[in-house]
Amino acid sequence: MKDTDILKVVREAIGTSELIRSVSAVKQVPNGAQRSATGGAKALPLSEAVIAELEKNGNVAEDWKKVKAVDGFNPSRVRNSFFYGDIVLGRFDGKVKVAEGAELPTGIYNSTLTDCCVASNVLVCDVKLLSNYVVKEGAVLFNNGLVCTERGATFGNGAELPIAIETGGREVRIYGEITVDVAGKIATSRADKKLLREYNEAVDSYVDAVTSEKGLIERGAVIKNTRKVLNTYVGSYALIDNATAVVNTSILSNKEERAEISEGAYVSDSVIQWGSEVTSMAIVDTSALTEHSHVERHGKVTQS
Repeated sequence: MKDTDILKVVREAIGTSELIRSVSAVKQVPNGAQRSATGGAKALPLSEAVIAELEKNGNVAEDWKKVKAVDGFNPSRVRNSFFYGDIVLGRFDGKVKVAEGAELPTGIYNSTLTDCCVASNVLVCDVKLLSNYVVKEGAVLFNNGLVCTERGATFGNGAELPIAIETGGREVRIYGEITVDVAGKIATSRADKKLLREYNEAVDSYVDAVTSEKGLIERGAVIKNTRKVLNTYVGSYALIDNATAVVNTSILSNKEERAEISEGAYVSDSVIQWGSEVTSMAIVDTSALTEHSHVERHGKVTQS
């Protein structure tokens, strides 16, 4: 692979990345996060009647003036929940699949939210803390502990992997769409200072583009039975189920190539690409799983 081809691949990723596109939309001023969640629909302050019904249903807000909702918002679908900071709520009038043969009404139940934008027909149920996230339509968050993004999150992009040598010296910085060819070329070109400099500059541009004040949970994603999801981008239709933790990670996924992290798996400081699976107590740490990779049965992938 030629040097020019390597740089072209990285720059094309910056131009076509769904992750970058989603984060860029959230970062738009003003109200990018709100527009990303509502699809551009206007969110308005709650009426006194709606606030009264929400309170009757056991809900509490630090300041109801900071809670907004789109037209058609149904307060009966929000129960026993706490709201802090700026909150935007969509319309809840459908059902979503939570388990095989089990569908539940969308809405927010028995949960605590801080500074979140929740799209229409999302289910947030029994989540101890959902903080600083944009949650898109059809997503499910069910029976979780902490689901939180800290300001300035990079979702694992820019992490250095000491590929091909345990003592270091061949570090390769990762980004969401990195390929095996790109990683291999950079790892074996340590004497080519010009290539390394230009590659790192391109990765810097990628990291700048994805650095965000809010996390994103994309359309149709499912997070359930998981104790901690921190500083993680959750792609469309991705599944996190009964994971130990997912921290500082980008999960790239779509409906046809669903990425899954499940059954006691632990993932940190990594990139998980389309169709990949981490399951059955496996550990992935400071690594990039390229398309359709699988780690299972207590397997460990670290710094790879």
